[in-house]
Amino acid sequence: MDESKKIAKTPYAWLILAAACLAHCFWNIAIIQPGGLSQFFFDPAGAYLYTPMEFSMVMTVPFLTTGLFGLVFGVWADKKSLAIATDVGAILGLIGVIARVFLCDGGFMPMFWSSFLMGFGLAGLNANASKIFASWFRPEKVAMLMGLYIGSCTLGAAIALGIGALFDGLRSAFTFSAILGVVVVVIYVAVLRDRPKGEPKPAAEPTIEYLKVVASKKLIWLAALAAAIFIAFGTTQNSYLTQALTTITGADLLGAGFVGTIVNVAVICGSLFWPWFATKVGRFRIVAVGAVLAAVCTAIAIFALPFGTWTYVLYFIVGFGAGGGAPIVMAMPALMPGVGAKYAGAGGGLISTVMNLASFVLPSFVLAPLFANDMSVLFTVIVVGYVLFAVSLFVIPEVGRKGKIWKQGGSEGAVR
Repeated sequence: MDESKKIAKTPYAWLILAAACLAHCFWNIAIIQPGGLSQFFFDPAGAYLYTPMEFSMVMTVPFLTTGLFGLVFGVWADKKSLAIATDVGAILGLIGVIARVFLCDGGFMPMFWSSFLMGFGLAGLNANASKIFASWFRPEKVAMLMGLYIGSCTLGAAIALGIGALFDGLRSAFTFSAILGVVVVVIYVAVLRDRPKGEPKPAAEPTIEYLKVVASKKLIWLAALAAAIFIAFGTTQNSYLTQALTTITGADLLGAGFVGTIVNVAVICGSLFWPWFATKVGRFRIVAVGAVLAAVCTAIAIFALPFGTWTYVLYFIVGFGAGGGAPIVMAMPALMPGVGAKYAGAGGGLISTVMNLASFVLPSFVLAPLFANDMSVLFTVIVVGYVLFAVSLFVIPEVGRKGKIWKQGGSEGAVR
């Protein structure tokens, strides 16, 4: 059999994959873009001078949108139409991207609400990523494909932070992302379909049934908890990495900033490697090794060594090790017994809801207020967070090919 046919149900699936990754890359460019433009938000001569808290809320509020509405989009996709649910999210998000161009000089509240609206694009897509791939590809390959999907997210973040210096102000930067958004959303809406031609549509059930099915699955809640741990501590490290390197290790701003770039590149590599490796060995828990590597290397880089060449090496390992966490957890609904492609939207929506609420609430309102006054304490907590994530993977039953669920025929991948 042709290798591509072992992965995809139809050749058109590859176009679906490309469109999903392109859209994911774009939404992260648009959402992370203010991070590369922070000089304009804190410019006393600008139209509005943001406080650190206001800037943080503008940066993170799209994730709040995803947390609040991810489950809605997931159930909608399961019950009605995957394409329509994600298309509506993309169009609402694009309205927010365009509105930001005209509201960027209006101060905090207009920017906050346009960014909130922008989050609908990511809400529809993230909630249903597992369903998209399970509908168009062989279920056992979903983790590998999710690695590409998460890699496109990290690529988008790297682009957003890297192009900030090319613009002379917020309006020109946001105009660029609005034009790019129109192109990407048109491509995405034109390409996405619910399922391969000729494949029957699952019988629709009452909305409450979709919620009852996923809410009753202990595996879904455990995966959501693991995702929340991973995203909360990972987001916190990304937010305070530069400050920690300059205050603890004696790095200069330029060197510390370059470490952040290295981490992004390494996460892309890790998000491709770990899902492939986990699929190859048949055990999803193998990514716990990466999480432990991230914990150990963070501890060494921050506490044991002065800033230098080894810092770059260690933080590449941190990014590479951590890169497998998100794609593995987000792929799990498609393989969980009784969930699969039929309920993957609701399952992915529940995980997305918990994960994105955690990314908004925990870093800003728990970890930062409690620990951010002392970078040494904060990064000790981050190291513990990576270890907790590794432990959480062993609480979730193994859904890979070598696990008991698969061998007993309970995995959605095993029964197809």
